[in-house]
Amino acid sequence: MMPLNILSHSIVKETTIQHGQLTGCRATTTRTIKPAGNPQATSSPCPPLPQDFLWAGNGIFRSITRTEFRAVALYHRVSTPGLIELSPQFQLLVSPVPREKVKDIIAEILRYPDLEQLFYLYWRGEGWEVFKPEQECTPYSCVCLDPYPEPAAIEIHSHGHANAFFSNTDNREETGCRISTVFGRTNQQLEVTSRVCIHGLFLNIDSNRIYQDINHYCHHVTDF
Repeated sequence: MMPLNILSHSIVKETTIQHGQLTGCRATTTRTIKPAGNPQATSSPCPPLPQDFLWAGNGIFRSITRTEFRAVALYHRVSTPGLIELSPQFQLLVSPVPREKVKDIIAEILRYPDLEQLFYLYWRGEGWEVFKPEQECTPYSCVCLDPYPEPAAIEIHSHGHANAFFSNTDNREETGCRISTVFGRTNQQLEVTSRVCIHGLFLNIDSNRIYQDINHYCHHVTDF
């Protein structure tokens, strides 16, 4: 693991993790189905769903909550008359990453502007801890050399001079439950884009909802 003067590096693998955090998230709702406009409805027309899925009038959604945030993302669009409609949602449940740590992360990215770099962020009960693991970096990739890193609430990686976007590789690898952020254009106006990863589903979110004053340093890009 690589210690940095500007970033916290006091991670220990023995740190106690609250129940449910080891796998990243837990279900918040169990097959909630609410008939709309029909007080006589006493049974649901919907078959049983897995625990963290919701069947709504406009589709099937997946709902997750972990210590740091909760989110609802569309799983499959389907019209079901008589059920209320839902929309994708995101709520940060803790303080945003403070301005000072945002500046430290950006400064570290700009120290090696030609390389992709990787950072993990952990909520430690009273604040955010930023950790840069030992990694192998090239202009086109960054690989964490720790085979069993502690699951992070936020994962950041940079794209060097390339745009800030989520690649096909990102889509394949981001199968857990966390916030993911990409920085790009290190040789021009710095770009940033963020999303919530929900076990293979993705919900784009504004980076300034996660990082304090991020728009002072970066141009936000919504990734489609």
